[in-house]
Amino acid sequence: MTKLSNSELFTQMFITASQVVIKNHSFEKFDLTRLQALTLANICRMPGISMGKLANLIGVSRSQITGIVETLVQISLVRREKSPKNRLFYNIYSTEKGDQFFEKQCRVLDDYFEERLQKLNEDELEQLKADLEDSFCLMDKSNMLPQGFINPFTYQFPSKNQQIE
Repeated sequence: MTKLSNSELFTQMFITASQVVIKNHSFEKFDLTRLQALTLANICRMPGISMGKLANLIGVSRSQITGIVETLVQISLVRREKSPKNRLFYNIYSTEKGDQFFEKQCRVLDDYFEERLQKLNEDELEQLKADLEDSFCLMDKSNMLPQGFINPFTYQFPSKNQQIE
């Protein structure tokens, strides 16, 4: 068996992680594309995010994010508001329907992972969490993470009533 190079190993890790989260969980059952679901999740987690920050975070162009957000607006999952700092820009917020939709998605994903993580004992779960945290920190240090990436181990998500800066 050929040993993988560091870059091949990381590439395989990201492909596998994507398959675990995206391919094994059908967002179509929610009538959203994967990109729409990812966009909604980020809007729900970061109320008042700007279109530019949202595009950078997801890794799409500004024109792409405009189309995605427009679709989410049309189906009443999010709403746009002019930025209080610059009336030329918009901040995006989830609606009550969007929040409920996101919570439903989270429950489905939680159930999916909970079922699989039950196969691990307490020590293995703690090791997995520590390894994931170390991986995030090392990838951040090596500038492997996309601009605007949120490290779930260090980021304090705003409350629903709190707008991000």
